[in-house]
Amino acid sequence: MYDIGDLFDKQSTVGARLEAVLEERGYTKVKFCSTAKISRPTLDKLLSGSITSRTNYEKHMTKVLETLNMTPDMLIGRIQTQRIQTQRVHNQVRTLRNQMRMKEKELAEYIGVPIERIREIEAGEEATLAELRDIAVVLDTSVRNILGKNYFPLQNTFWGHVGIRPLESDRFLWYPITADTRELIWKEMEEKYQVIPCMNNKVLLLNMDKIAEIVLLDDASDQPSFANWDPQVDCGGTPLVFYEALDDYLMYQEMGEEPPKDIISEKLQICLENFRKKWGDDEIYYRDELQIYCPNGKVKQRDICLGENENISTNIFHIYAFGGDVVDEKFFYGEDLNGAECFFNIENISMIEVPLVKMEEALEQSIEMS
Repeated sequence: MYDIGDLFDKQSTVGARLEAVLEERGYTKVKFCSTAKISRPTLDKLLSGSITSRTNYEKHMTKVLETLNMTPDMLIGRIQTQRIQTQRVHNQVRTLRNQMRMKEKELAEYIGVPIERIREIEAGEEATLAELRDIAVVLDTSVRNILGKNYFPLQNTFWGHVGIRPLESDRFLWYPITADTRELIWKEMEEKYQVIPCMNNKVLLLNMDKIAEIVLLDDASDQPSFANWDPQVDCGGTPLVFYEALDDYLMYQEMGEEPPKDIISEKLQICLENFRKKWGDDEIYYRDELQIYCPNGKVKQRDICLGENENISTNIFHIYAFGGDVVDEKFFYGEDLNGAECFFNIENISMIEVPLVKMEEALEQSIEMS
């Protein structure tokens, strides 16, 4: 978590975020200065990150945060907070359905409810978790995205793959990505760190000093002769809602009970059972472990409890949201399921692979605690 003293060293990031917050909340500079009781030149310096005195900066930022009813961590790390708080479920269902050019009747038939029920949900009536999950399956997304609680962009339109070779390894690691992610990789290529959301429930943190090669492979491209390409590599065809629902599904499976119909529908149960058979129990049960790739290509697994006594998820998201130089911590840390406190020297690691769904859950938890 950040405190007021941390903001001074991140003035440019704080200024950019502050300007976005003022715009989101409908403040003009004149109105905000009057409300916060600071001068217009002072606000301009806060926004441009040009105050030289730490004491003055902290004094003025304290007034700003009190006026906005925000904490330092909320200002730096909650880039989508206002959107999450104000969006309504029906807006996302209708928007996603329209993006797929799907009619209300088609969506209703796919999930097995009357068309009137779809209209009620899109009009804002409360939906059960099972209904939201079924809608997410059909729309190839996650419940979090339907609810407007996603931190990363929608991961449902396959472009191709990114191949990543650690510095001292001769093998590439391949991940399915969207066209937007491809553009992000180009844009952030010269950053110290880069964060890549992938379509197979993975978020990658790359230490670019420890990466030898990155290859972008369009789905229509020929197979690369110089890389260990596998034609069976994941193409991201599994909706994220499967990963969201797995914990509930497995819990009821272990208890030998049928899940309540308002939590998991019969259709989704069949989908999850097929998903489990396809990937195997090892892949299913160890899907939430962090994969830590060393420069020589060796992999270490760590079962870190994201959201509890860790800074991994927030640091990764800050890099994604604000750029590769926003985090200057040398060690990322987390606590594993046995209570061991683990510290990772990010400067000696090529890449960390984190489960996207669990990371978004951890980010929401950190927001609620702030």
